[in-house]
Amino acid sequence: MPITANNLIGAGSAASQNSYTTASYTPTTDRIVLIAVSNPRGAGSPNTPTISGNSMTWTQIRTFLDASASLRRLTVFRGVATAPSTGTIVINFAGQSQDSCMWSITEYDGTDTTGTNGSNAIVQSVTGEANGTSTGVTATLAAFSNVNNATYGVVRHNSNGLAITQGSGFTEINEISITNNRSQTEFKDTNDTTVDWSWSSTSLNATAIAIELKSLTQAPAPETSNLFLVF
Repeated sequence: MPITANNLIGAGSAASQNSYTTASYTPTTDRIVLIAVSNPRGAGSPNTPTISGNSMTWTQIRTFLDASASLRRLTVFRGVATAPSTGTIVINFAGQSQDSCMWSITEYDGTDTTGTNGSNAIVQSVTGEANGTSTGVTATLAAFSNVNNATYGVVRHNSNGLAITQGSGFTEINEISITNNRSQTEFKDTNDTTVDWSWSSTSLNATAIAIELKSLTQAPAPETSNLFLVF
């Protein structure tokens, strides 16, 4: 069966704080949940967040600090809802105030949930970045390990009025606009190594993370034939 995505929360806060609390929600039992967090600062590199809540263990998949100014961070976490509870998520920055924060929480049915806290669900993750002369950004994954695996991506840029268009064949999960930042998550239930987004005019900076999600049902590898020549 194909992997399916369910949007739980897409929101943010324009307040300058060292921690943020999401709205309450209920994860579905035995599903992988991904949380993407975007946090900018006006001066000094922003801390990597930590996540707690819903009686789940949250593990960082990837974090990416923009190379152009080191002022904007994008991080994705995973958790497995083995015995979830209704509640909020706390996004904590270890006492360091952020200018604002955006978060996207989504869950996925049909993924492999084995391994340490669902580690086997994540086959690979990569990053992408674009500077202010671009009208889009791409994060390029390696060839997928199985035809049944799916594609996830999250992007942020620091132009809240500039709408983001998802890549060809992708479905937008949510799009969030907070002060001078905008973020979008997208999903495709098939293989796509080119995880991309676009917008109508140049933005100041854009960063992205792309992930290959492993399907619970793995298609068999193509058969190879051995040819023997008999003389």
